[in-house]
Amino acid sequence: MRRLKYYIAALALTTALAANGQEKAAIKVITTSVNDGVIIRWAPTTPVAWQLANDYGYTLTRYTLNPSDSLGYSEKVSLTPSGLYVLPETDWEGVANRDKWAAIAAQAIYGEDFVLADPGEGATSFVNAAAEQENRFSFALLAADVSAPTAEAMALRWVDKTAVKGTTYVYRVELNKQLENYKVERGSSRITYTEPKPLPKPSEVEATFGDHSVSISWNTFYLDGIYSSYVVERSDDGGKTFRLTDDLQFFSLKKEGSGPLEKMYYMDSIPDNSITYQYRVIGITPFGEKGPPSIPVAGQGYVSLGDAIPVIAETVVMKDGTVNITWKFAQDLIGQVKHFTVDRGPKAGGPFQQVSGEIPPTEMRFQHSQPMQVNYYIIKAYGKHGEVRQSFPAMVQLEDSIPPAVPAGLKGKVDNKGIVTISWDANKEEDLYGYRVFRSNALKEEYIQVTEEALTSTGFTDSVNLKTLTEEVIYTVTAQDRRYNQSDYAKPLVLKRPDIVPPDQPVLKSVTPGEGTVFIDWYPASATDIAGYKLFRKKTGSTIWKEFLLPKDSTSFMDELADTGSRYDYSLMAVDDDNLASEATQFSAQPLAMSLPAISKISHQVDREKKQIDLSWKYPTGYDEVIVYRSENNGPLRQYARIDNGEKTFTDRQLKVGGIYKYRFKVIDKNGEESPVSDEIEIQY
Repeated sequence: MRRLKYYIAALALTTALAANGQEKAAIKVITTSVNDGVIIRWAPTTPVAWQLANDYGYTLTRYTLNPSDSLGYSEKVSLTPSGLYVLPETDWEGVANRDKWAAIAAQAIYGEDFVLADPGEGATSFVNAAAEQENRFSFALLAADVSAPTAEAMALRWVDKTAVKGTTYVYRVELNKQLENYKVERGSSRITYTEPKPLPKPSEVEATFGDHSVSISWNTFYLDGIYSSYVVERSDDGGKTFRLTDDLQFFSLKKEGSGPLEKMYYMDSIPDNSITYQYRVIGITPFGEKGPPSIPVAGQGYVSLGDAIPVIAETVVMKDGTVNITWKFAQDLIGQVKHFTVDRGPKAGGPFQQVSGEIPPTEMRFQHSQPMQVNYYIIKAYGKHGEVRQSFPAMVQLEDSIPPAVPAGLKGKVDNKGIVTISWDANKEEDLYGYRVFRSNALKEEYIQVTEEALTSTGFTDSVNLKTLTEEVIYTVTAQDRRYNQSDYAKPLVLKRPDIVPPDQPVLKSVTPGEGTVFIDWYPASATDIAGYKLFRKKTGSTIWKEFLLPKDSTSFMDELADTGSRYDYSLMAVDDDNLASEATQFSAQPLAMSLPAISKISHQVDREKKQIDLSWKYPTGYDEVIVYRSENNGPLRQYARIDNGEKTFTDRQLKVGGIYKYRFKVIDKNGEESPVSDEIEIQY
C-alpha cells in the first residue's frame, strides 16, 4: 500500500495518547442495544497487545444468563467459530476510498511508515510525542471510535443480530492465541438486550462571532460516557444544508484522575462577514453511532475595533471650574462605533464612574461641570457589536494650595533584629499623593527623610542599628497631596531600641590566694545598666561549675575554700538589666595551704586483760596519715607505727608488764605537709 500522509490536528493526537496511558495488557469490551441487535466493541489496552491481536485474531463468545441465577448461564455460543481477523491489506482499498478513517487505520496497520504532518498553512505545528508504534496504535483506535466500518475492518466491532430482546448476555472477547511471556487478559461485558434508547442532542451550544471568525462551544459534561467525539457542521444557506467545516473531529479530553471537561470549543474562519452562518454540533458514540444534531446557532462576522482605543487629546480647566475634554479615534473605524462615554475616577486605577451620557461618534468632546479636586478621566468607545475599548486615564487637577491634614495615630515597634515597623491612620483627602517618613535619634535632633518616594500605604518598615549607646529612635510622618503641598510633622513616635549590646568585659585588679581563700578584686563596669555580676568556679579538670550572684556595686569577692590542695578555674562576667552578659574574664588560682596544728587532747586506756593500750585523739581538720613515735623504759623515741585513712585511734599490743611507755604523734596531710609533734604522753603498763 502506498504511503499516506494524514493531516490531523494536535488535539486529536493528545486525546488518543491520553486515552492510552500505562495499563495492563488486556481487552476492554463495551456493548449497546440497537434495533437490529447488540453491538459489541472492544480494544486492546497496549500497543503490543494490539499487534498480537492483529497477528492472531480474536474469539467472540456469547453466554446467555439464566433469569433465575445471575451467576449461571444456559447457553454458550461462539459467534466467531473461525476467529475474527483484521481485514487483509489487499481488501482495505475499497473501504479506505469511502472512509478517510479507514485509510488512517490501514496505514497504521500495514504502512511502512506513519507520518504525522502539520494541519496546514497557518496552523500551529506540533511534535510527535510518542514512538511510531504507539502512534499507530493510538490513531488506529481513534479511527475505530469514529467510524463503524473501520472498527469492523479492524476486527474491533461485531453486531449480534441473533440476540433476543429481554435476554441478558455476557459477551467475552479474547485472543485466539496467547504468548507465554506476554499474557493479554480477556475482556467481557454484560448487557440485557432492550429497545435502544434515543441519543441526546448536544446542549448549551453557543457561538461568539468576531471579524471573519467564530468560536463555537457546547456542554460536554452531561454527555460524558455517551459520546466519545463530536463534529461541527456549518450552513451558509439558511439551514437548508449543513456540512463539516473541515475534516477535524473533536474528542472529549479527560486527564487521568480527573473528571470530564465541562465545555468544548472550536474556532472556525468565516469567509464573508456579510453572510449569516448557522452551526450545529453532532455527537458520535464509541460504537460509531451519530446522535441527533443540536439546535443550530446563527450569527454574522463583523469588523472588529481591534486594538484601536480612544486617545484623550486635550483637557482644559476653565475659569468657572469646568473641564473641557476632547479625544480622537481611528477614522477608518468610526463607522463601527455606536457611542462614546466619559468616566471619572479619583485615582489612575479607578474606580471609575460614568459622568456623561451617550456621546455620538461624530462628537468627540465633553464638558464636565462638576469636577473634583483631583480627576482621572477615561473615554470608552462602544462598538456596534458589543465591543468596548477604553483610553488611558488623563489626570486633571484643580488649583490647590492647602496641604493635607497632619497624619495621626502613629504606632510601631522595634524587634530584636532592629527591624522597625510603624503605621498610622489614613488621611481622607481625595488628592492625597502619599506619605513621607522621617527619623532621628533624639527629639531635639533634626529629622532625616528615610523614604525615597512618597508612600501610598499607611505603613513603613525600616531597620536601625542596635549596637549603639542611643537607646531610643524617633519617627514622624508627613502627608503630601498631588500639588506637592506637604503637611506638618506628625506627633513624634518614640521607640526604644532592644538592648542587644552586652556590658564590657570585667577587668581584674588582682587575684590573691590566702590560706584556704582566694580574694578577687576587679574594676567596676562602665555600662549604666549593670544589674550585677556572675562568678563561676570549678576545680581544674572538673566540668561542674558553682555560680555566685553578686550585687551590681560589687568590686571584690572572697572565696573561702575547704580544699587547699586543688587549683580552681574562675569565670567572671557582668550582666545588664536585659540579662545580657559580657564576655567572661577567666583566670585560675590555688589557695595557700593552712598550717597543720599538733595533735592535742590525747586520751589513753590500759586494758590488762587484753594486754593492750588504747590511745585516741581529736583533730580539727582532715589528714591522710598519723606517725606514731614510742620509747620503752626511757629509751630513745623511735618511729613506731603509721596510721592511714585519717584514723584517730591506735592500739599498742607490744607490751611488757611493768614497762614504761612514752608516745608522741605527728599528722601528715595529702600534700605532704606535716604538723608539729604532739606533747609526750607517758604510760606504765
